[in-house]
Amino acid sequence: MHMDYKKLAWEQEDYIVAMRREFHRHPEVSDHEDRTVARIMEELKKMDIDSIEVPHGGVLAFLGNAEKGRTVLLRADIDALPIQESPVNAGGNPKPAVSEVPGVAHTCGHDCHAAMLLGAAKILKSHEDELNGRIVLMFERGEEGTGNLVYLHKWIFEHGIRIDSSFGMHVFPMMPACHITVFPKEAMAGPLSFQVKLIGKTAHGSEPNVGRSPIDCFNAIYNAMQSLRMKYASPFVPMVFSVGQVHAGAANNIIPSELTFGGSFRLYDHEDGLRIKEELQSVIDCCAKMFH
Repeated sequence: MHMDYKKLAWEQEDYIVAMRREFHRHPEVSDHEDRTVARIMEELKKMDIDSIEVPHGGVLAFLGNAEKGRTVLLRADIDALPIQESPVNAGGNPKPAVSEVPGVAHTCGHDCHAAMLLGAAKILKSHEDELNGRIVLMFERGEEGTGNLVYLHKWIFEHGIRIDSSFGMHVFPMMPACHITVFPKEAMAGPLSFQVKLIGKTAHGSEPNVGRSPIDCFNAIYNAMQSLRMKYASPFVPMVFSVGQVHAGAANNIIPSELTFGGSFRLYDHEDGLRIKEELQSVIDCCAKMFH
């Protein structure tokens, strides 16, 4: 029997939208997605789909029979970001769903990812007898930096599950609605994130010679970092760099004792990432010695 996937998908539109808005209203940051996991497990139980919660990893669910053919994994991430959401969109119109958790929001689309995978689960379950193999559904905790995927990989490995191929989707607001884009190579850049603490020596602003300003040290590091992209990566390879946070000091006339800053490089090439990481560490070490 031939399945009309487009028709089946449209039939799940209301369900997917409702689940997306529910997840959006109740976002949870990485490794704290307890409510989200519980709701996913509840929905899978309603669908009569076997599932298991992997501690700190997320949810794995199973459809079909591995003895009939290959095993395909479908993946979605489920965590939100520590960002305060605006109640209006870019055009100034009110949003149909807004985070109800102060300082936390689904601003990277993981609410959509989780809802879409639940919609796919309903379709696949209703046609489970037509599957020539097994489907593994993965709902991943902690994609935004805490690396919880390792717990799911460990569980899969320890239980001897062979995955023949895997698929994950990402929402892409620059594309028109009702379109799917497939990239021939990389779809999105990978992050090389960093978080650094500089320890200096506090002093009054009238006696800077007595202290060791971590702000001066950071300024030197930041200026040196600007050149890393051009010195150690090809100009024909896409790469961007940004510092997203800097924290230091509490008074205008006091040199602070420490400063923390964090940011990321976004790049496609793994080898470039390793090289940039090594050079970034060298820049930090050299500047710290210079201002010691």
